[in-house]
Amino acid sequence: MEKIAQFIYALYYYGSPVVNTISLILGVIIVYKKDTLTKLLGLWIVSGGLGYFISSLITLTSTRVSPQVYSNLSMVSTILQAMLSLAALASVFLYAKFRYKAKGFIPLILIQLLSIPFVMLLALLGNKYFVKDFASLYNFSLIRNIISSVISIVLLAIIMMAYYKHRDKEPNIPKMWYVLCFQIGFTACCIILYIVLIIIGHENFKGRDIVDFIELILNLLWIFVMPAAAVYILRNGKNKKAGTKGGGKKWR
Repeated sequence: MEKIAQFIYALYYYGSPVVNTISLILGVIIVYKKDTLTKLLGLWIVSGGLGYFISSLITLTSTRVSPQVYSNLSMVSTILQAMLSLAALASVFLYAKFRYKAKGFIPLILIQLLSIPFVMLLALLGNKYFVKDFASLYNFSLIRNIISSVISIVLLAIIMMAYYKHRDKEPNIPKMWYVLCFQIGFTACCIILYIVLIIIGHENFKGRDIVDFIELILNLLWIFVMPAAAVYILRNGKNKKAGTKGGGKKWR
């Protein structure tokens, strides 16, 4: 069992940057090959892949630097990921807006824009007044993750409903809403795990290891979602040539 756990840890920590790089490459190919609207989904893949790539690099450094350095790196990572998340959310929603005339773009952007300085202020105040040792850093990181995750669920729900509502009108990629639904479920599971970690406390090593391992498995499953979505878009999305779609079928 211990060897299996070590293998899963190694697979995630060292495999995540590789898989996210694949997502980036596939996203660039989508931007190059597909029509104007589908390029937006390519930008979504690129932005999301870059955000997860940065996150995975921060994870790799977590055990190699001091708590304060890691906290500062996490703050920078949070800001960068918030900006990339804004680009990703805008791209994936604009596809729905132009394709289905979906509404809610302005509220979505406003929520995400306001969340960036809010998370930044929270990180600065936390580093100054809350983070005193590794235990306080650990709890503060969990609280910050919960807040960011709740905001993400609200934004993802707005976008998912646009895709779900118009899934029967989508001639090329009607299953896109599955990806967003899975992301909402994944984020909700992470919130539950963060709350459990706060409740059991930092010094409950056995309980923390179990929760961390469950979260690791979820993260390991999630890193394959974006490249899978990219393959789906690349195969079925409308190509540059008018009247065709991926796979050589006629676009209705």
